[in-house]
Amino acid sequence: GVQTCALPIYYDARGYHGVADELPVSYSEVRYVVTVESEASEEEVMRVLDTADRYCPYLDVFSREPMGVVFYGRAAYLRAHRHRFSFQTVGFFDGRIHVVSAAHPERELRDLLYHEYTHAMFREQTGGDRPFWLNEGLAKLAERSSRREEKVTRSERAKLRRVIEAGDWLPLRRLAPGFGGLDEDAARLAYLQSTAAV
Repeated sequence: GVQTCALPIYYDARGYHGVADELPVSYSEVRYVVTVESEASEEEVMRVLDTADRYCPYLDVFSREPMGVVFYGRAAYLRAHRHRFSFQTVGFFDGRIHVVSAAHPERELRDLLYHEYTHAMFREQTGGDRPFWLNEGLAKLAERSSRREEKVTRSERAKLRRVIEAGDWLPLRRLAPGFGGLDEDAARLAYLQSTAAV
């Protein structure tokens, strides 16, 4: 069933992790404070989060502060956050990582965590989220890399050529402040353009 709990996840100098109410003496830092509001098990969440933590290929950095991560069931996520976006989302970063998780989330959740973790590291390293197209492009590359996919597929390159020829390219300066106000189709194009531009 759905559970709501907070999990301080700690790491020692060798990278081993565990969960406890207080940081054990031998452990050096709390890396995440995780809230689970879905059917995902604590073990699944910890395994995927640990994998994402060890893999941020484009920024090559780790968080200096404990990072909040909230896992939701789809309905709970939509109730809490639908009002924030003009297009459908399954995760975002606002100082904490918020993601939709399934009952058995491993592959899908790993991709999403790589994406949102990249946003967190981008903000930590740059002090902000802009240019948004660069932030999203890096995050999409991290997500694709986690699936061992190429940066942009042949069919996506063909689509981008058609968009340019039709004069429908979204200027990067328009995307720099954010993707707010875009409809579903324009948002998909913005993500693809951002990925190709990085």
